[in-house]
Amino acid sequence: MPPFISSLQSRINMFFDSFFGLTHRFKILILSGVSEALTIPRWFSICFKKDLGAGDENIARITWDSEKRQITNIVFFEEGLRFKCKRCAVLCCKLGGPKVSEKDVERLKEAGYKDMDFLDTAIDKEVKPRSIKEGVLKQKMDGSCIFLQYDGRNKLYKCGVYDLRPASCRLYPFEFEVLEPKTVMLKFIPCCNGLNTHSGALVDKKFIEEHLLESILKSL
Repeated sequence: MPPFISSLQSRINMFFDSFFGLTHRFKILILSGVSEALTIPRWFSICFKKDLGAGDENIARITWDSEKRQITNIVFFEEGLRFKCKRCAVLCCKLGGPKVSEKDVERLKEAGYKDMDFLDTAIDKEVKPRSIKEGVLKQKMDGSCIFLQYDGRNKLYKCGVYDLRPASCRLYPFEFEVLEPKTVMLKFIPCCNGLNTHSGALVDKKFIEEHLLESILKSL
């Protein structure tokens, strides 16, 4: 096959992969009743960037002191980002149980929960049983996390094990990539309704130290 044909075919495949990925997310939004919380134009402006590779989710490069558990150097690539949880659970807790680490599992077991009741170690696509480190929390029949609860009085969702929640939940809608020992790239996960809300807290050094750093360190 001529090189230019191969290149064209590759670009076409990338387009359709992105298109169907967007279509799948759109269905989730409709089924979850997100129309009141997030308008379609705004959703596309946030999600379309990630699916077509047009955006960069990097927030900051962070280096810390392990003993003092403090940030020693931080370089921001995304300034002005704000976040406040809407407690809608649309694009997090309603999409199945999160991944959990051994530390997450032990924390729940120490609190009296039995791993057989909350941990899903089902066989994956390659027919290999997951280890505890690769496990996820179980989900309900509707696909939501087993610990997700609905507060009917206030019409908000809440976590039934909030103080014991996994590190990935503590970080959401943020994640990180390890660059060097004691250095990570902090990133945001698009499509969260709480990102860039006017009433949200500014994601600056203080926010990262108070809300994210400890969870990052515990995840390593």
